[in-house]
Amino acid sequence: MSFEIIEEDVDKIEYYLKHEEARQKIPRNGYIKARSIIDSILYWVGIDLALGKYSLTYFYHNIFLDGLAWRNTVNSHLNF
Repeated sequence: MSFEIIEEDVDKIEYYLKHEEARQKIPRNGYIKARSIIDSILYWVGIDLALGKYSLTYFYHNIFLDGLAWRNTVNSHLNF
């Protein structure tokens, strides 16, 4: 780590210690970002559930994993 980077960090620390409003924006913006990610995930899970047997979850559990189990069974019998 160079001296300039440390100096920049010290400047940022001093800035945030002197500016309460800027400090308060950090957790608020973090909350907004996290909430956005969570809402997005919940939205797509809802879509996936609404699709029922056409959903990616259904495909993964009932087609893909069954295919892997079948392939593993065949491979074990063929000594792969």
